[in-house]
Amino acid sequence: MFPGGSADKLRPRGVHHWHPQLDWLRLLPPEDFRFRMGLRPGAARDFFAPSPDADRVLRERAQWVASAPDQHLALTAAGIPLFAEFADWLESGRDESEAARSAAATEDLALANARLAAFTTRWEPDLVFLSPDRSGVLRVTGGAVCFPSSWALAEKMGQTLAEVHGPVPGLNARLGAKIDAALARLPPDIGWFRENWGLAGDAELNRHPARGLPPLGAEAPLDRTWLRLEHQVLLRLPATDGVVFAIRVTIHPLAQVVCEPACRGTLARALRTMPPDVAAYKGLAAARDRLLAQLEPTGTP
Repeated sequence: MFPGGSADKLRPRGVHHWHPQLDWLRLLPPEDFRFRMGLRPGAARDFFAPSPDADRVLRERAQWVASAPDQHLALTAAGIPLFAEFADWLESGRDESEAARSAAATEDLALANARLAAFTTRWEPDLVFLSPDRSGVLRVTGGAVCFPSSWALAEKMGQTLAEVHGPVPGLNARLGAKIDAALARLPPDIGWFRENWGLAGDAELNRHPARGLPPLGAEAPLDRTWLRLEHQVLLRLPATDGVVFAIRVTIHPLAQVVCEPACRGTLARALRTMPPDVAAYKGLAAARDRLLAQLEPTGTP
């Protein structure tokens, strides 16, 4: 929970509740399914402002940090400077030289991991830290991920972005070079936003593989299916030249989503044109036919 029991104590001045601006045609465009970058600039600090659900989200984060820290937290010595710089940027607004001094002073790994555990229960987004290695290649060096979409942070540690994305069918072939180029061009202190979506048979925020939650079943009724949105931001920090990848998950009842203008048809088109291996990776293979029958009850022209 927030220190002192109040979300207002951590709300940045001049920033109100964070709430996603859901542009459904951007999230579900009228086109065949494809992997899309969809990056757009924005105010990164606003992404971390408390949401209307802050107290509930932070209580759940604290629960997972306390009950399964090895599943949800990780930090290497190489990731400590980036975590320290990011914590300074977010919580105190100190300048670059002070952030660098703080990073150099936080070299004890056990202490840094304890700081990370406390830090992630004060802020809602999940975090992944990407630090440049000696060759300048970004690698996962830490993070706090309490609400993963069926992946495990521990398995990603030390990996490059290409390795992280390796299990996603076709993603590296289509976007790998574009992702690398975009990250190389990221200016410091400006957030670059995007979204990713999936479907689930429950409204659980935490879909860590260790929980054994089932994928969406073949029956998949619209009123018991949820659209899972990952709101993502990429932020480069100047002192370490590392990148913070932050994620907020929001859950939306699918029956309500498809009442939005154009959403029913665009979602159906995305599902219908999704390659079978991608549908399997997203846990949609068993449910796809049933979902399409409900979204397109008269058939596709």
